[in-house]
Amino acid sequence: MARKEEAEQLLRQGLCPCEIAGRMGISVKSVIQYLRTQVGEGALRLSDLYFSWPPAKREILLKAGRGRYADIRLLSANGLSRDELELFQSLSSPRVFTGDLYEYVSAAEVAIHRLVRARLEREFGPDEDGWWRNGIPSHIRVKCVSRREEDEYPCETPYAYTTLIDLVAVISK
Repeated sequence: MARKEEAEQLLRQGLCPCEIAGRMGISVKSVIQYLRTQVGEGALRLSDLYFSWPPAKREILLKAGRGRYADIRLLSANGLSRDELELFQSLSSPRVFTGDLYEYVSAAEVAIHRLVRARLEREFGPDEDGWWRNGIPSHIRVKCVSRREEDEYPCETPYAYTTLIDLVAVISK
């Protein structure tokens, strides 16, 4: 296993960067570089790094970074480093969480779409005359076909144009 993947695995086990560095016998700066690489490769999200510190350590990082100069004594007394403080501060932007939240919501929406379609296919059959006609209310089918027609690069199936609100109606039916 590559070192960057080892660092990722330790983060997923609940260790923060300073603890990972201790476990791996390397500097915190190296751990941060490995973790950032994993973010860049899509294996981790920035919010995964932020939440790797338990709430008490995040509070210490906040306090240590409040003044004009970082409170290095507070950091070191709590097993934290200046490198961690810099990483923490770079992750504290609302922009970081907005991007990650969008990814989580998008993944959840795709999963819900797949689940609803699979359930409809089991209930009414895999053909369009089954699940599409019997499982999807006509007003939603019409909206989906209309959305598909307006799309410059249309998807293969009109079902791809259902929204979460549409799926609530399908599930209720």
